[in-house]
Parts: sequence; structure tokens; C-alpha cells
Amino acid sequence: MTSMKNQQNEKIKILIRQSVTGTVAGILLLIGSAALLSTLVLNGVIPESRISYCVLGIILLTSFIAAVTARKKANERSNIVCIITGGLFFFILMLTTALLYDARYNGVGETGLLILCGSLLPILMRRTKKKKAGSRMVKLYKKSR
Repeated sequence: MTSMKNQQNEKIKILIRQSVTGTVAGILLLIGSAALLSTLVLNGVIPESRISYCVLGIILLTSFIAAVTARKKANERSNIVCIITGGLFFFILMLTTALLYDARYNGVGETGLLILCGSLLPILMRRTKKKKAGSRMVKLYKKSR
């Protein structure tokens, strides 16, 4: 009985560790992307009217990369890892917003949807890879031998 609990606790620890790793990678990428965006805007490469679109793209891309990074080593529960990573990513962004801007942020819904979409994309991509017809033919060929 205790060995089962220890195995479950160990699996939960691994899931949390992978989710935190992916979230940290996403946050670091977000900080780097924001720094790159600010230098591009200051140099006049990107006009100021396009900043909001660039920020939305950066958030979507970084949440996707965070979920992919977290999912790489999670074979059994990769869907849960992606969802937890998206939740942690959203929580950290909202916490940072609350600390820096006194919780006056109107785009919470948009940001939440972007992070949710970005963290669910690896799950959807994995599902479409499994349903390819070619892989089914290979399995049928191997069974016939």
C-alpha cells in the first residue's frame, strides 16, 4: 500500500518538475523576446502601432514552446503536463502584471486564451500525428509478417 503511494507521489513530483521546467523556459524566452522587441521598436524596425500584435504573437509562441519543453520527457501524462504548464505560465504572467501595474490590466481574457491555445497546440499536434494513414499501413504490414 505504501509502495503504491510512493509511486504515485513520485509521478506527481515528476509531473510538477517537468511543468515548472517548461514554465521557466517559457518565461526566459518571453523576457528575451520582449527585450528583442523593445530594441526593434527603439531602432524603428517595427512601428509602434504593431507592438500589440507582436506581443500577442510572442505570448502565443512562448507558451507553445513552454508546453513543448515540458512535454518532451513526459510520455504517460503529456496532456496534463501541457495543461499544468499553461496554467503556471498564465499565473506567473498575471502575478507579474499585478505586481508591476497594480492589477490594472484589461487583456486578461485575451492573454488567457492565447496561453491556453499555445499550451494545447502540442497536444493537438500529437493527436494529428497519430491519425496519419501511412502509420496504419505500416502497422498492418508488420502484423501480416
